[in-house]
Amino acid sequence: MLRSIALLVLFSLVESGRPHGRLSARQDLSLGCYSQLDDIKSVLDYIKDNTTEEVRQFRNQVEHEFSSLKEDLNQLKQQLMSDQGGACATGQYTCGGTEGWRRVVYLDMTDPSTTCPSGWSLTDYSKRTCGRLSTSGQSCDSATFPVSGGEYSKVCGRIKAYQYGATLGLYLWKTAPSTIDGAYVSGFSLTHGNPREHIWTFAAGISEQQYGIGVSTCPCGTDNFEHWHNQIPSFVGNDYFCESGLNGVWPAGGYVLFPDDPLWDGENCPSGTCCSFSNPPFFTKTLNSPTSDSLEVRLCNYHTSVYSDVPVELIELYVQ
Repeated sequence: MLRSIALLVLFSLVESGRPHGRLSARQDLSLGCYSQLDDIKSVLDYIKDNTTEEVRQFRNQVEHEFSSLKEDLNQLKQQLMSDQGGACATGQYTCGGTEGWRRVVYLDMTDPSTTCPSGWSLTDYSKRTCGRLSTSGQSCDSATFPVSGGEYSKVCGRIKAYQYGATLGLYLWKTAPSTIDGAYVSGFSLTHGNPREHIWTFAAGISEQQYGIGVSTCPCGTDNFEHWHNQIPSFVGNDYFCESGLNGVWPAGGYVLFPDDPLWDGENCPSGTCCSFSNPPFFTKTLNSPTSDSLEVRLCNYHTSVYSDVPVELIELYVQ
């Protein structure tokens, strides 16, 4: 009976695909529909661990039911995550609820079997992430992802990363590169084609509110002093996310990873910041014309990796 009820709840959640249909109270949930299966497993574990004294006599039966159900959930999760089928692989629940999306990239570094793409390297931070191969400043390291299945005219997806050290958002200093081919951002530049055409920029600011000397490095930050020239490049326009993993004054010895507030999720946003600009975590971009180009994701930074980095934990990209 327990198994039947839980499975009915499971399929109801997968059909709805809406955040308010989830059972978990965890705050850091993936927005892909397969994450709801993890939520159900968490609830089952919670119920099991908090079984009251009155139902102790049923414990063996309950454990048997939970064990069988978890096996079914794991199998269904793998099926949903498959590139060959399922709403998750087509982006139906993450890219506006329409069909026809093709998944190009799914990089989840929380999975120990996942390796970093060529061009990036596994980091040694507390989070299992990918970072730049290059240690020099004002540089970008590129990862390229071919697109199969014909032309596309829309791109949708998200990137989840973390702030390490003094990331400088979108900067246009006179001494810094300001073209699409340069290291114009602390974060990620998503492009296609040669010459490059901009799709989306993911910028990591130094703080949501202030650096300690009154400077925020996201363009709509509350203390964005003009002398930092932190304006938006013309080729970026409004197609960007900008967020920081730090909310407040820059701490002493701040060249560390800020692991508690992932970038570009729209969470922990003080008023007057860029944190929720363009409705993260998922973006959707319509291109100027259809193309079959590969997608290029460049991880860029102004400083050397000793002083700043933007290690990535998750990339999820779709085309239509």
